[in-house]
Amino acid sequence: MGPEGGGPSRPADAALRRTLVVVSVGAFLSVLELTVVNVALDTLESQLHGSIASVQWIVTAYLLALAATVPLTGWLSRRFGPRRLYIGALALFVVASGLCAIAWSVGSLVAFRVLQGAGGGALLPVAQALAARAAGPARMRRAIGAVGSVGVIAPVIGPLVGGVIVDQASWRWIFLINLPIGVAGVLMALRSLPPDEPEEAGSLDWVGLLTLGAGLPMVTYALAELGQGAPPLAVQGLPLGAVGLALIGFFIVHAGAVPQPLLELRLYRRRVFALAAAAMFTLGATLFGPYLLMPLFFQDVRGNTAIEAGLLFGAQGLGAGTSIWLGGRLHEVFTGPQLALAGSVIAALFTAPLTVLDQDSATALFVADLALRGFGIGLVFIPVYAIALGDLPRHLVADATAQFNVLMRVGGAAATALIAVLLTQELQRHAADTAGMAAAYQDTWRWTMVIHLLAIVPTLMLARLARRGGLVAQPAGV
Repeated sequence: MGPEGGGPSRPADAALRRTLVVVSVGAFLSVLELTVVNVALDTLESQLHGSIASVQWIVTAYLLALAATVPLTGWLSRRFGPRRLYIGALALFVVASGLCAIAWSVGSLVAFRVLQGAGGGALLPVAQALAARAAGPARMRRAIGAVGSVGVIAPVIGPLVGGVIVDQASWRWIFLINLPIGVAGVLMALRSLPPDEPEEAGSLDWVGLLTLGAGLPMVTYALAELGQGAPPLAVQGLPLGAVGLALIGFFIVHAGAVPQPLLELRLYRRRVFALAAAAMFTLGATLFGPYLLMPLFFQDVRGNTAIEAGLLFGAQGLGAGTSIWLGGRLHEVFTGPQLALAGSVIAALFTAPLTVLDQDSATALFVADLALRGFGIGLVFIPVYAIALGDLPRHLVADATAQFNVLMRVGGAAATALIAVLLTQELQRHAADTAGMAAAYQDTWRWTMVIHLLAIVPTLMLARLARRGGLVAQPAGV
């Protein structure tokens, strides 16, 4: 009897709900930390007596630790089991958050943020893998939707949470709020998550760990530095990025030649997975890239406070959460590939108005447009995950979720760097008054439209592949 019929399915549904609640705690905290600290940088600079250059490392260190840790989660899941890895990573995240809260200098806070990122890097991909395993193919969309919603919404509300804390309390509460939530998450995981099934992990691919573990942070850091205005030919710009890309290229060759690589790149021989991976990369670009534009536009051009900017930009997270929440019902009418294609088109359509809205446009127009843009982004995320993971054997799910997280973060970092460079150029080209600044943002949004148009391509190809019968059949109504 199926989920709609009650009976034997009810205990399984209850167990799945418990798993989703537990793993969503860690996923939420990990992704929230990507943006919650940003609005506190001015305060940290003054209270910890650091420079702008040194304080930026508080954000960058967490991002680099995430990039270095995510590729290792597949092997760690096989070696220790996803349940043990999730609990251990969340415990490390909680301890590191406590250390961040008592930091006495910029240097100590950066070091503790590295530890926090090491724990946080494993939380989201392992949470997704645990959710997918608990759900099985028949309920995978629902499970991924629940965990995916926090991954989309958390970074949007991060600036708002950080702004409220900085305005109303000490910056240390940005990290202290993680403690009670994280401890509760650990206790719930110990009680609720089922025991791990033993798997053969094989020996750790040390060559892959060293090359990819160094290459990804190098590329991520170079993109972040370019996005903050570093000269392209400076050591931390294109040269560092080129070295990182060379290391990643070596890893790709190496991974194809060894039987048990750090990441199973042979997954890309599967056309469905390759198209889904391209969609995740462009989704990361369309989701995280504009995080730079909108808060700055609201504050610099419209004169909103940090809290007001967070509330306005939060409309995108509300839209994304709504579409993910409605995903189960929409899947009763449309297929996953159809929803993914529709979502990418909707996101592009409602990015277009941002190329003409200015400082005099009504606030309601921004809220409505961002909510609809977020609605489109939310439609893409869940179907793409479900299509890709539904096409894979169970033992490859953890590897696939790790790779998707890498692709989303690198796509987001690349888009952020590109948008920052374009915005800087446009601001230099236009007048320094409010109207000139608004025009600079509008022109940058026009360039951003190119990213959205590119994001349509892989979802269109998935839809065409499904129409030709080239996808694994997905159960209806899940």
